[in-house]
Formats: sequence, structure tokens, C-alpha cells
Amino acid sequence: VYNAAELAAGAAGTVTATITMPGDAVAGDILTYQVGTDSPVDIALTDVNIASGIAVEVDSLAVITASITDMAGNISTQVTATALDKDTGITDIAGTVIGITAGLTDATNSALNTDTITNDNTPDIAGITEPGSSVVITAADGKILGSGTADATTGAYSITLSPLADGVDIPLTVTATDAAGNTATAGPSVTIDTGVNSADVTETNDLTAGLTDATNSALKADIITNDNRPGIAGITEAGSSVVITDADDKILGTAIADADGAYSITLSDLADGTDIPLTVTATDVAGNIATATPKVTVDTTVAMPSITLDNDSGSSASDTITNDEALIFSAAAADVTRVYSIDGAAAATEYSAPTVDGEYTVTVTDTDTAGNVKTASTTFTLDTTLAIPTVGLTTDSGTLNDDVITNDAALSFSEAASDVNRTYSIDGAAATTEYSAPTVDGEYTVTVTDTDIAGNVKTASTTFTLDTTLAIPTVGLTTDSGTLNDDVITNDAALSFS
Repeated sequence: VYNAAELAAGAAGTVTATITMPGDAVAGDILTYQVGTDSPVDIALTDVNIASGIAVEVDSLAVITASITDMAGNISTQVTATALDKDTGITDIAGTVIGITAGLTDATNSALNTDTITNDNTPDIAGITEPGSSVVITAADGKILGSGTADATTGAYSITLSPLADGVDIPLTVTATDAAGNTATAGPSVTIDTGVNSADVTETNDLTAGLTDATNSALKADIITNDNRPGIAGITEAGSSVVITDADDKILGTAIADADGAYSITLSDLADGTDIPLTVTATDVAGNIATATPKVTVDTTVAMPSITLDNDSGSSASDTITNDEALIFSAAAADVTRVYSIDGAAAATEYSAPTVDGEYTVTVTDTDTAGNVKTASTTFTLDTTLAIPTVGLTTDSGTLNDDVITNDAALSFSEAASDVNRTYSIDGAAATTEYSAPTVDGEYTVTVTDTDIAGNVKTASTTFTLDTTLAIPTVGLTTDSGTLNDDVITNDAALSFS
């Protein structure tokens, strides 16, 4: 059978046949040959063509006849030969030229079956060619990577390659050779990618994952956030598909890594919780998978602090006017940082109570480790001063002005301020809101007590002696001389006094 290469070597698709001379042929003999129905051709033999034969261009299956006539006119027996058939290409069973197809098998094309990327470094190359053909696959340097024989009926073949190093668009040459020696080639390329790779990642699985700075609400070095839809970001292989799932495999978010391998995903709502497990899975275009398992703590609440006066002293327990600057604060949780501020001044970690009378607003601010902030304030008036009242006798009657002995129990008091409640007590008796002067002679101690609305108390006292009585003196004649003892006619002016 003549193949395409042999036919191509001839003229107009013919092949070269050689007529060989018999051993008794001599120069001068006449060779007469006829190809098919062509006209007979006579050639005078020479020593050269006797030795090398006569080349004749023939079609496949052409019938060639030849005889020799010697110089005496004797004619040899005519011989006949038929040219071989031709096979000019890699064909299917029907004889249609099909060449060869070649590509990754679905089983080893680990990602999209429409691409040429695989994570199998010994992939299978399969296709269709002429049934029974031998198929050889070589690398760019000619190294044979695998070989096989196409199915005798269908022409299908599948060849597992020798191990290939990772690389992009690795060129392969797939050559089919049929029984006639015809060849057909295909030049597929494959990309071998056996891992999730990124030049910017040093981790063994080439995937990083953690809270974004924007949603890591407290320390950037921790995993605590007060955002229940935090962002998870990291680096992986460019173009990889990134999926984040929870412990129940519920998908919380997806993204495609950009050209630099960076990705950022805002998660679906998460309930508050500690060390919530996440699974971040990156799948590159070759189907390689890398995972990371970060945890996050979501904490969106902090208790509201409380702040109240320790002692709302004075006439009202709710007027926030006090003479006691002490405050009562609710206990701060262990993870809370608390600061105090008075009237908007710089915050301090300790409460320093004011000492000067005035109105104050004290604010307490609690911040937990997740960055949640709650504040509480109270406004109060500090009033620690009150004038001391005065009290004294209105009239210190008698011979001395300072002996506090008097026949008048009226007292003089300093004027009470408008916010002062004043009471009076005599000799420690129950206090009254009005001073009722004693009427019975004797020594008395009167105490006046002033109490302002802040609860400040000042007292003053005075002690005096009330003396409103005096014995009536008596006078009479010492001697009532004369005839009658009671006629007060006497000759002696002497008198007797009590």
C-alpha cells in the first residue's frame, strides 16, 4: 500500500515502479512495457538501465505489462504486475480523512471540561483517529510521554502521560500513524496546576483569612468584632473562587480573588457568640482546593452602666442637690474599660469627686473588648456650705446688759435663707417651726437649727434666765402711839420696813 508520502514523491500523485531486467538481457535489447491502457513504450536497453532497472510512474492498482525483444527478433514471455493500492491519509472506517483529535479526558480535566487546565500531573489525553493507528505523545523536547493504539473499531484512544511538572500551556505533540505509514498530528497544550499558589502567601495552603481592619472593631490583633456582618479578607491564588461557610455548611459569602489574589467577603448576619468557627475554601481554576479555618467572636452588646448619687441629701431625695459628692457606679464587667469625665473634661480611669460647690455633670463610659460603647451621666449640685444662724435676747433687762437675766423672753434671730428650713427647740424638747417664748420664770436654752435643701445643718443656741416676778415690800410705823393702835397717829416717826 502506498501512503501519502510515497504518492507525494511521484508526479501528479503517482508512485514510481521499477521494471527489473532478467539476467540474460544485454545492451541493445528492446524493452516494451505498457501501463494500463496507455500506449506501449519501447526502450533500447543499456548496461546502466539493465543494472538499475527502468523507473515508471504509475497509479495505484495500475496493471503493467513488459517483454524484451533481442536483436534476433526473439520476444520474451510477457510478464504482468499490478501496482499496490494507495492509502493517502488517516481515515475513518468509511475512508473519510479525519486526522486525529486530542484533549484532556473529562476524568482528569479537574476544573471546567472546556478548558485545558488540570490538577493531575499524569493526565489522560484522549481523542479519535484511524482505527488501529498507533498514537504517540511527545513533549516539546521530543521525549515520549505516552503511547497507545486506537481502538480497531471506533478509533478511540486514551493515553496516560508520564508525570509533568506544573506549568502553563505545556505543548504536546500527538502523532497517529496508520498501517500505511500515513501520519496525522495534533498539538494540544495543557496547564498543570497541582496546588493553590500565590506569590504573596507563605502559608503551606496558600490561603489566608481574617477579619478586615474596618470590621475588627477593637484590637486589630484579636478576632473580636461588634459587627455582626464582619468582613473576612485574605490572599489566595488569583482568580480562585472563595466560599465561606459556617459549622453547618451554610454559605455565608462568596467572592473571586482579584488579579493580585486578594479577596474580601462581607458575611451574612451572625448571632453573637465566642470563637464562631468559619471555613474559608479557595478553589482555583484547576480545581485545587485550599482551606483556612479562622474563628471570630461577635459581641454587639455591652451593659449600660448606671450612676447615682450615694446620698441625695437635703429635703428631697430626688432633687440631685447634695452636700455629699460621692457617687455609686454599677460594677464594670471584666472585659470593660471604664473612664470618667466631669463636665466634658478629659476622661480619667478613676473618679475624682469635686470639692468645690457647684453643678456638675459626671459621665461614665464603658468600652468592651469588642469596641461596644455605652455611656451614662448624672448631673447634681454640690452644696456643702450654710451660714450659721444667730440668736440672742431682744432685751437683756435689769441692772446688767450682759448677764442674760431678763424679764422679756423675746429673742432675735438672723434671717433664714429662702432654701433653709428652720426649727426651734427649747431645752432639747421637740423642735417646732415657730419660736414660742417661755412664760414661766426660769433658765432656758433655746436652739435654732437651719437645714438647707442640700442637707447642710447649722445650729445656734442661747441660754438666758427669765425673771418676771418681784416681792412687794412692807412698811409701817414702828410705834403707833396714842390711844388707838391703828389710827396711825404717833409721836414717833420711826418706820419698820420688810
